[in-house]
Amino acid sequence: MVLNELGARINGALQALSKEPVIDEKAVDALLREICGALLESDVNVLLVQKMRQNVKKRVNMDELASSANKRKVIQTAVFDELCSLVDPGVQPWKPQKGKQNVVMFVGLQGSGKTTSCTKLAAYYKRKGMKVGLVCADTFRAGAFDQLKQNASRVHIPYYGNYSETDPVQIAMEGVAQFKKSKFDLIIVDTSGRHKQEVELFAEMEQIAAAIKPNNTIFVMDGTIGQAADAQARAFKDSVDIGSIIITKMDGHAKGGGAISAVAATGSPIEFIGTGEHMHDLDKFSARPFVSKMLGMGDIAGLVDTVQDMHMEKNEDMMKNLAKGVFTLKDMRDQLQNIMNMGPLNKIMGMVPGMSPEMMQGFDADESTRRLRSYMSVFDSMTEAELNSDGNMFDEQTRLRRVACGSGVRPVEIQALLYQHKQFGQIVKKMGGPKGMLSKMNPNAMQQMAKNPGAMNPNMLKQMGGMGGMQKMIQQMGGMGGVQNMMQQMMGGAAAQTMSDFSVSDIKNKAKRGQIFEKQRIAKGKAKRLRRQEIKKEEKDNPELREARLRENVPATQENTREFDEAVVDEADDEVAQDEGEDEFAAYFNGQAPKVLITTTPNAGKHTISFVKELVSVVPNIEYVKRGKKFELQQIIQFCKNREYTDLVVVTEDHKEPTHLTLIHLPEGPTAHFRLTRITGGKDISGHGRATSHFPELILNQFSTRLGHTVGRMFAALFPQVPEFQGRQVATFHNQRDFIFFRRHRYVFKNSKRVNLQEIGPRFTLKLRWLQKGLYDPQNGEYEWVYKADLETSRRRVFL
Repeated sequence: MVLNELGARINGALQALSKEPVIDEKAVDALLREICGALLESDVNVLLVQKMRQNVKKRVNMDELASSANKRKVIQTAVFDELCSLVDPGVQPWKPQKGKQNVVMFVGLQGSGKTTSCTKLAAYYKRKGMKVGLVCADTFRAGAFDQLKQNASRVHIPYYGNYSETDPVQIAMEGVAQFKKSKFDLIIVDTSGRHKQEVELFAEMEQIAAAIKPNNTIFVMDGTIGQAADAQARAFKDSVDIGSIIITKMDGHAKGGGAISAVAATGSPIEFIGTGEHMHDLDKFSARPFVSKMLGMGDIAGLVDTVQDMHMEKNEDMMKNLAKGVFTLKDMRDQLQNIMNMGPLNKIMGMVPGMSPEMMQGFDADESTRRLRSYMSVFDSMTEAELNSDGNMFDEQTRLRRVACGSGVRPVEIQALLYQHKQFGQIVKKMGGPKGMLSKMNPNAMQQMAKNPGAMNPNMLKQMGGMGGMQKMIQQMGGMGGVQNMMQQMMGGAAAQTMSDFSVSDIKNKAKRGQIFEKQRIAKGKAKRLRRQEIKKEEKDNPELREARLRENVPATQENTREFDEAVVDEADDEVAQDEGEDEFAAYFNGQAPKVLITTTPNAGKHTISFVKELVSVVPNIEYVKRGKKFELQQIIQFCKNREYTDLVVVTEDHKEPTHLTLIHLPEGPTAHFRLTRITGGKDISGHGRATSHFPELILNQFSTRLGHTVGRMFAALFPQVPEFQGRQVATFHNQRDFIFFRRHRYVFKNSKRVNLQEIGPRFTLKLRWLQKGLYDPQNGEYEWVYKADLETSRRRVFL
């Protein structure tokens, strides 16, 4: 972060002052000269720098200050306070309230990082426990909705947008209304980027604000524009009621300090600053913590806020262990998991007091994250008894080798982890126990501290032995240097004990690499079998363990692993039931018998004809009509309407092979177009059964969204509602991650308690390409849904 360079220069000037044998006017002038030069290089306005210099000179009266130590403290305090005043607007930004519906509108210049900041803010308040939704009302920039959709999918936040609507005011109103109906706590509306000279876009911004009536309007500003931020902030503030400001790109330009000071001079509250490209790189802005962190003095308030997001009050067992002076491997695993959930490690380390920018230069956040993930694999390979131990059980080499095989981590790295655990355990032992520092705190105080780490009141501090007791506790931990060294050893910093980053994938010899992978695979399989045998033995002695394991062993299914989707239909939703009772399929579900016509493209090949004949044997009341060259699809649709057909199926081919299937519900639509793959005829299925003319039972699986309901009802309308169970036939459309698998079976009853399934065929797979309202119309038809490759951002995201 470029601001660290500014902080290093100011910090260096303050340290140079502390080394001066005599503190006089000359030393103060040299200090202020260095600080002012650093501020001017960061594009801070010269008038603001001059004012800060004058204020420091006024506060530091050399004649009234007696000792040199007192002079240094007063001067450093004065410089710190004036730096805070330089970036402090003196106004508190608006804060959303949980439990109420808060609407926030984002405005800003083109290219300022507005869309990314929307998602960052949504992720920030999601971690606070709020229900957040995103609305894309940016119709001016191409790809704006795609960018917001991709970012929102990464952090699992619902979003709203519309490709076909060009009016941003209408999109904003619809999106806000939809999320308010779902009772979201915070609704963030992204608007088009604009410039203060663009009158039309400014008018559009005012129209959106008047339509959605936001509780707060956030102005996103590019930190690289430096002092020019003053004019832009005033221009936007004159047009709409700016509630707060977010300054972005503070990690890559020297003008960031100038942007903050310029905005603060306008009196506009700065709420957040963007410090990187990742979703965690959004820092709550407050003048004193900001300056403190910049000077390497840490950010205790930010660290406490981050810790509160971890909800440590849920881990009461660990707090009890700490009070007893016990630190198990399970406690260490939970704490490392919490550290990983707090965000990037270099950001957390920067909040720790004493972690100066110079110390952080050798800190590799990516390497530290990789090391922590490997540690979590080690913990996952341990048994419950091993996790609840102090680590001495691993003096047995067999245990160490088993965990190494199960986690894929070398034994030497596991030994290093156990050594770190032993170090932490010694510290906890000193702090806990009957003679430790935590014994001076009563249990209520410990519970309060766990639930609110920032609520250490004077009484609680007194119970810990006052400031002297706190200092003694830090000394027991080896001082601040010992804490920093321990964290660097754990995270892999510059002073860490170096370990080899050897990986099997680094072996160049393909044959040798394959041999090692095969050995690892065999070792993992053997470790699993041994573990199963241990579990079986334990459950034999204690049957309750097996019942508990089976209760917790919930298989991962499409439904419980899919991403959140507003379109999923609740079975008890009366509104959906009412809509479906009046839609195009209402006549069928009210008793109308289906009458289906199936045809192909002109001059269809033999494979296509064979597939169509298979479909004729599946669907009752279906008639195949060979299609001539003269008949267009619209003519065939009119032909079917005149003869009261309820559905039309068209199989199209490519290179004489069936490739697509179009399903048209008559007389009013809709029309669905599917990709047709993996066709296997009944005669090609091993052990296939013989089909009969009975009406089959129809089963539809996993059609859970509004779109899925429509597709499923189209399939249902092909089959009579009264199956003839004496035929013992069943047709199944099974949707799995938007691939629809068709199978037809017959029941084979062995006895009164046992039944088998015999496949009849055919089998094929469908993939929905588009769904059109009404009858087929390629030119003027309204598409309800169209498949696009960029929609598949995750395997957990499905549409049917």
